[in-house]
Amino acid sequence: MAITEDFEFIDIDKISSNIIESWQKCYDNHIFIENTHGLEFNIDNIINIKNESIIKRTLYFDKCSDLNIIINKKINNVILNKCQNINIKISSGLISGLSIFNCEFIDIQIVRINIIHNEMSKSENCSIHYNLDEMIKLHTQDCFMIKIKTNQYEKITNQSLFNHICIFNFSNDYFYSQFII
Repeated sequence: MAITEDFEFIDIDKISSNIIESWQKCYDNHIFIENTHGLEFNIDNIINIKNESIIKRTLYFDKCSDLNIIINKKINNVILNKCQNINIKISSGLISGLSIFNCEFIDIQIVRINIIHNEMSKSENCSIHYNLDEMIKLHTQDCFMIKIKTNQYEKITNQSLFNHICIFNFSNDYFYSQFII
C-alpha cells in the first residue's frame, strides 16, 4: 500500500479561495470612517447600507479626532484605531464589543447595557464610565492612565512596562485586577 492511498492531497487553490472569500466577508461587514474630524455621529435608527441593516455591521473609526459618537441602537461592534479626543455614549448595546487601539483621550460612557467584549491596547489617558450593576470585564494591553469609573468608585490603571496584559473585573461594588504578564 502506497502512502498516497492513505492521505488526501490538499487542494491549495480551494484553500486560497476560501481564505479570500472569508476575508472579503469580514471586510464587507465593516463600515470604515477614516480621517474624520469635528463631527457628531448619532446612531439612533436602523441605517441600511447595501440593503443590509447596520445592526450586523462593525463601525471602524481610523485616524479620527474630536468626534462625538452616540449609539442608541444595537450594532455589532465599534473599533477605534489611532483616534484622539473621542466621546462615545453607548446606551443600546453592542452585539460583539468595543475595541480601542493606539488611541489617546477617549471618553466612553456605557449606560444600561452590558458589552460582551471590552478591550484596549496601546492607548493612554482614556476613561470608561459604566453605569451598570452587572460584572464587567476589560482587557488591556500596554495601556497607561486608563480611568475606570462606576457609580461607586473610580480607579486609574497605571500599567508599567512590566504589566503587559491586564484583565479588570468590576461592578458598582466590586473591583479585581489580574496581571497576566
